[in-house]
Amino acid sequence: MPTNFSRRSFFVSSAALALVSGTAKAAIHDGNLVEMLNKSPIDASARNVFEPRVIVVDPSEAVLFRSTDGGHNTQSMDDLIPAGAPPWKSDIGADVEITFDTSGVYPYVCTPHATAGMVGVIVVKGEGMMDNYEAAKGARYRGRARKVFGEIFDEIDAINLG
Repeated sequence: MPTNFSRRSFFVSSAALALVSGTAKAAIHDGNLVEMLNKSPIDASARNVFEPRVIVVDPSEAVLFRSTDGGHNTQSMDDLIPAGAPPWKSDIGADVEITFDTSGVYPYVCTPHATAGMVGVIVVKGEGMMDNYEAAKGARYRGRARKVFGEIFDEIDAINLG
């Protein structure tokens, strides 16, 4: 059996290893992974999206924001997150992991694409988790973010967390 690799074999092996490595990383954050994407895998017409756009976690759980497609970041909407919770802002094109210790609703945006509707919400379960919900739901959002946040809050209402 030959031990020489052709260039093609090398690249195929490298690609397979990268795929397996990426899958392993996703498994570590099973259920707590938000991808930053140029287009939605669910709605072909939707561009610049977080997937999923709503995630519910327990206190002290981390969420990995993966910059699957370049040009995106994640930033909390500081005046709308729960009182006492630390705000965040990631670098453009960087993965970031955020641990959520304070129960409540966390609206967030992609800084360059917020008005294009690249927005999402994290709900951290626990006592008082809906204390800032009405403020977040009633806030004034600009551009397409207004429509997308409206859809997101309808999804949260349908889950009936409160």
